Amino acid sequence: WSIRPLPSGKGNVTNLMILRDTGAPHFFPKIFAVHTADTENCFLHYDKKEFLKQNRIYYLTGIAIFLTMKLLFRNADANALRWMLAPTSRLVSFLSGIPFLWESHLGYVSHDLRFVIAASCSGINFMLITLMMLIFSFSNRFKSFRFVGISIAISYVYTVSVNSLRILIAIYLPAFFDRYGLWTNRITPDKLHTIIGIVVFFSALLLLY
Repeated sequence: WSIRPLPSGKGNVTNLMILRDTGAPHFFPKIFAVHTADTENCFLHYDKKEFLKQNRIYYLTGIAIFLTMKLLFRNADANALRWMLAPTSRLVSFLSGIPFLWESHLGYVSHDLRFVIAASCSGINFMLITLMMLIFSFSNRFKSFRFVGISIAISYVYTVSVNSLRILIAIYLPAFFDRYGLWTNRITPDKLHTIIGIVVFFSALLLLY
């Protein structure tokens, strides 16, 4: 941290009192208004280069995890993503009472509903985005690799929970549209499925942040 007086500032800062927080995002330096003993205004400034230098190891670790996961699972099938699909299908079954059966390379299938929780439904991209948001937003506060590990665990559990909610909505909302004949040329089953994903995942990120 460094204390920088405003152009009109005089004398030494002997009594600091935080008056205002600009509300900058967690990953940007924050500027605070302070008050000095001789009533001259100064501001408390965090140097961006020093800020990045202190936290770059955590940011680089997050980026490395992100790129590694993207490379490992970019063409993954349901078998490779079963560690994501299995708890998701179990939670969906628990909440809805709908049984899902595992079919290798396809995913978890409900034959009654003709609904498949496939590799594309794993939520792996949401998990990675959540992980990066946690690391880039909060690592500067905790400054620990333990927090990186905790972020991975939080991202996994949060993704399974949010994705299960998304799948439940994707099961029941189209049935509601079918019942009341709400489909139009603009609102098709595929478009509704996409809208559900955008709204649920984006809302979940805002909530976690």
